[in-house]
Amino acid sequence: MSLFRRVTAGLVVVASLTACSPEQPLPAPTAAEIGGTWVNSETRLTLMQDKTFTLENAPSYLDPLGDADWKSGPSGSYTSTGTWDLGSGMLWLSGSKVTRPLYLGQTSSERVLEFGIDLAGDARCFQLVREGSKTVPLGPKDCIT
Repeated sequence: MSLFRRVTAGLVVVASLTACSPEQPLPAPTAAEIGGTWVNSETRLTLMQDKTFTLENAPSYLDPLGDADWKSGPSGSYTSTGTWDLGSGMLWLSGSKVTRPLYLGQTSSERVLEFGIDLAGDARCFQLVREGSKTVPLGPKDCIT
């Protein structure tokens, strides 16, 4: 095999491996970039530039009886308002009915917010995507934090 063919074959292999490499992680967002409205089929999270938020129709995975019935699905929904901040690779919500982090994830090259169901006992989550996105957010059966 000639030198030209060996070099060409080597470049094809390198190009193929590069094309199959995992996507590049998105850089950490700024407060201005994360602000706006995030949704899934039921839940709506609006992050205002003054670092306040409104969370509407979020599924409630509470377990008041301690019988782990929340694992089969939400026991209802709730709405909350409060403040938000970015830190340690997470979006932190502190509000009237919710105080917890949302993971800054990505699907393809698009940012998603992953809302963990139970940080201590259940790795499932549900995703929120930017309003108007063509990305379909994952629900608890498909989303693992």
